[in-house]
Amino acid sequence: MHIPQYPHLNLQSKKIFLEKFNHKHITPQYISWLNDKNLMQFSNQRFNSHSTTTCQTYLNSFAESNSFFFSIHDFSSSEQIGTITANFFPAHKTVDIGMLIGHPSYKGKGFGKEAWTLLMSWLEKQPYVRKITAGTSCRNIGMIKIIEFSGMTFECKRVKHEVINHIPSDVYFYSKFTD
Repeated sequence: MHIPQYPHLNLQSKKIFLEKFNHKHITPQYISWLNDKNLMQFSNQRFNSHSTTTCQTYLNSFAESNSFFFSIHDFSSSEQIGTITANFFPAHKTVDIGMLIGHPSYKGKGFGKEAWTLLMSWLEKQPYVRKITAGTSCRNIGMIKIIEFSGMTFECKRVKHEVINHIPSDVYFYSKFTD
């Protein structure tokens, strides 16, 4: 099964809009988010050094894949505030999503929750999706709140699976069935 690519797919709500991430979104601000060790403390991206070249390589990896990469924007200002991905596994009809709110002015103000639920709502309507999944560190309280708010159910944990700030930490996995 092949996932349609929807070259002009844009989703919007009252506070945000999602547009397909492209080369114009690779800005010094975006790269600074990825290189911010505190911001990335729960992401395995914290182990990498990011540049325009590494970001372009990552973006290019989506061109021939069954996955989507969106830029999240404040609806009122059009400012880029983060990213969200949807990685499809067509044979299983599953999709795993992940998100970064990078712009510090938008953290903790509901923009992440709105982006997450907007994408979830769209995914739930797709005929090639039967299950939506996500995972996060047990220490990433903000992400856990967003995931649970969206109606995803705790599925399992990998005990002491990742080391964060020298502390072995559990990783929680969540899911929601669409059928």
